[in-house]
Amino acid sequence: NISDVDNLTSELFINVNDTTYVTPYNNNHTLKFNVSNNVTEIYLNVSVTDGLLTSYQDVTFTITPVNDAPTISGLSNQPIQEDTVYEYNITSNINDIDNTTSELTININDTTYVTVYNNNKTLVFNVPNNITIISLNISVTDGQYTANQNVTFTITPINDAPTISGLTDQT
Repeated sequence: NISDVDNLTSELFINVNDTTYVTPYNNNHTLKFNVSNNVTEIYLNVSVTDGLLTSYQDVTFTITPVNDAPTISGLSNQPIQEDTVYEYNITSNINDIDNTTSELTININDTTYVTVYNNNKTLVFNVPNNITIISLNISVTDGQYTANQNVTFTITPINDAPTISGLTDQT
């Protein structure tokens, strides 16, 4: 609270010694905080002035962290050939400012031809004949929040050798 027996509150101005995370606004009567992750305390020297005289007070603000949602982005169609095993590591496509990638879990909506390995960071495709498209919803979760991305993979058919069987010797 600011006050002055000689002036109206609207005639007073607030300043802070460090504007890294705090900015005075509203005619300098309100402090606006913009705190980045991993900041737990802000120490400020706050001053109030009427233009002639100034008062100061040191203040410590304790910041309570919140869990930010993970993100998933940049997944793209990969060249996958049928009848082969293809591995797609998505570590570079997932992020969470509060957690390491090893603390995140990856889920996919369809495990018919795709499984998740490598501590939930690698998609392994094993696509048989006659499958030309695999559409997946891939999600990443930190246990509280989840992010999703849809991606479609186009499967390139491989010309399989013809087979012959069941013939018997003839005389």
